[in-house]
Amino acid sequence: MKIKSLQRVFSRKFSQKVYHSETKIESGNVYYKSDNEEYKLVKEPLSSLLGILGCCETKSIQFFAKSNNIDIIDIKINLEGSFDYSNFLGKDTTIPNTYKTIKAYINIKSSEKDLKKLDMIVNKGLEKCPVASTLKLAGVDINHNINYI
Repeated sequence: MKIKSLQRVFSRKFSQKVYHSETKIESGNVYYKSDNEEYKLVKEPLSSLLGILGCCETKSIQFFAKSNNIDIIDIKINLEGSFDYSNFLGKDTTIPNTYKTIKAYINIKSSEKDLKKLDMIVNKGLEKCPVASTLKLAGVDINHNINYI
């Protein structure tokens, strides 16, 4: 009953949300901020996208774990992406101007003894991650290597 109640509140509160982002250039540097955060320097936008994907996957896993009474002690996600700049540079427009593949190496520490249940919840979180879903729509292949410690 408690879990359904939590999901109903989450559903009502967040079924549709408008997100805001602002970008500016100062002294040749690019900065961005989301909603009410402070501006952050963006040195490499494609690398930042990997970081945002990792954050989204982590938050998605945490949400589904918590709603299923699973304690996640620690999550570490290392991501690497393969990007071909040929299209961006105008050399070969047949190559997609997106990441080709992203590899995610995930280490999860949990007190959950039922590894099958834990794996099911982790994979649900990865499947429901909105950033990953958006990248997949662009044809990006995301491969997850999950290690339970």
